Amino acid sequence: MTEPGRKGGAPHVQRWFDAIEVDTRDWPILLLAFPRPRVSDASLAEALGYVEALLQYDEKRFQITDASLVEELPPATQRKYAAEWAARNDLLFRQRSVGGANVTPSPMVRGIFTAILWLKPPPVPTVNVRTREEAVTHAVHALDAAGVPLPPSLAARLR
Repeated sequence: MTEPGRKGGAPHVQRWFDAIEVDTRDWPILLLAFPRPRVSDASLAEALGYVEALLQYDEKRFQITDASLVEELPPATQRKYAAEWAARNDLLFRQRSVGGANVTPSPMVRGIFTAILWLKPPPVPTVNVRTREEAVTHAVHALDAAGVPLPPSLAARLR
């Protein structure tokens, strides 16, 4: 396994930061999944730090952010940190990402996400979907359209 920041391809692993999941086993899909219970500010910072390290790899990818279990807004400290993190990494997202998908099963939460995307457009095309399966399907097609090589398990979804 190659750790972020070293030569070679991105690691294909599943890592946990408290209850936040960062999964690259289906690379070039990067999955960031948030849990039902709130997590500490430190856990969020660690998870986003790891994602930032993954952005250093000069490989195109598609990020899925799964908030399907989230039942309440994160505290203001975490929203502020996430916004600052996103602004700091805007250029890397533009350079290394072909798109993103937010998974939110609730129509109301999807509406909130859509409104946020209208107010602050993301650096890459981003969709809001109901299920992780929809997000993966969208990712596979976006990666394929961008000419990003897909592993056989993802390429099979194109048939």
